Amino acid sequence: MGGTVKQTDLQTLKKLIFRGTLGRALVHTFDLNLDISDVLSNKSFTFDTMEGYIIIYDDSTNIGRSVMRICNSFQCDLYETSLYSCLQDLKEAREQKNRIRELLAQSRAQFVNYLNHYNPLKDTDDVSLVMVYKQFLKKDRIIFSTLNMFKSCKTLLVGLVWVPSKYREKFFEKREEISRNCGINIHTVEREVDAELTIPTYFRECDFTIVGQMVVDQYEVPAYKEINPGLFTTITFPFLFGVMFGDVFSGSLLLIAGLYANLAARTPGSLASQIAPGRYFLLLMGFFSVFCGVIYNDFTSVGMYLFADSCYELPHIGHKLATLKPDCVYPVGIDPTWYMAQNEILFVNSVKMKIALILGVLQMTLGIVLKGCNEAYKGHWIEFVFEFIPQLVLFMCLFGFMDLMIFLKWTTDYSDDTSRAPAIINAMLNMAMNGGEPSNPHETPLFGD
Repeated sequence: MGGTVKQTDLQTLKKLIFRGTLGRALVHTFDLNLDISDVLSNKSFTFDTMEGYIIIYDDSTNIGRSVMRICNSFQCDLYETSLYSCLQDLKEAREQKNRIRELLAQSRAQFVNYLNHYNPLKDTDDVSLVMVYKQFLKKDRIIFSTLNMFKSCKTLLVGLVWVPSKYREKFFEKREEISRNCGINIHTVEREVDAELTIPTYFRECDFTIVGQMVVDQYEVPAYKEINPGLFTTITFPFLFGVMFGDVFSGSLLLIAGLYANLAARTPGSLASQIAPGRYFLLLMGFFSVFCGVIYNDFTSVGMYLFADSCYELPHIGHKLATLKPDCVYPVGIDPTWYMAQNEILFVNSVKMKIALILGVLQMTLGIVLKGCNEAYKGHWIEFVFEFIPQLVLFMCLFGFMDLMIFLKWTTDYSDDTSRAPAIINAMLNMAMNGGEPSNPHETPLFGD
């Protein structure tokens, strides 16, 4: 028996063999005289860490099992042979080694020839051989990853391929081209879709919708023939981003970045080429951020008098309250005078929160309705009646009613006594805790007396 073992474990191996066999086995060690190519093929197999050994023993005493267990405990490489077949095994090992070396030489020559054919610009000075190797390895990896999806049946590779109906003719043309150019017989059998097969989803994407589809796919890929929410997300995601980060200054910077990504030349390795997949998404986020910043009249938390003068008369010296001009409504957005008020943060954040709440409820309602449409299209009437309808009713009774209270509060005049204005959050809590009765007796209920 022979093999290799780490030099640090060599003395321990000798001692255990001597004790386990009661001195009836001889251990002989030797240095590994290997070619440098053999060392490079295995990074952990070096001259400094490995040592060869040969164990000679008489197997008539059945000590071979003990020797085998001891060697396996060291994770040694074992090569077992007998006295009669030793020379023959050695001859076969040398022949196999020569065949492997010839195969490596042939593979190396084929690889060099392929690279010379693969790189048509090999004679120019501005082509990196490292990049050529990188492209070759990437292509090889894609090929093997695809082949691993097939099932091996002796001399055949069998795979199930889904092809979009619009590319059916193109698929068969490509199959004939590969069979003709590579000399490979590719047989295709069209299979009827049955219950055993789960049809994958194919999305017809473009540069405008690809990022929205990626956002949806991070949560769950829509099933076959379901309504694709990625089309809605392409618009709603940038718009809600603008609602949350509405500021003319920061939105303008983002808008400029989006314009640069769309208009700049996309040369390989440039910044424009790296952000090109999300260029439309970036442009929409910048546009909606500027749009909502104009609605908020917010330029780095400074009010902008873009459309008209303020509807408030600033207080005189010694006074704290501004006076509202009669029958005056600011044309667009929040009156900029609010950014000079002491309760600016309380008022502006309240407006932004209510707008975000209304838009968020609309978006979630859209998601529930899309789910109901999918269930109705598939004919899942149990899920439609006992899942979709209760979800929609409960959602509308809670958050839809909250939006209704927001609109009622906005359209009710509490200028005479602002302390009478009910708090939306307290009203929602009172619905569950106090049976709808207001906890503050000075507040006027939105409904009833």
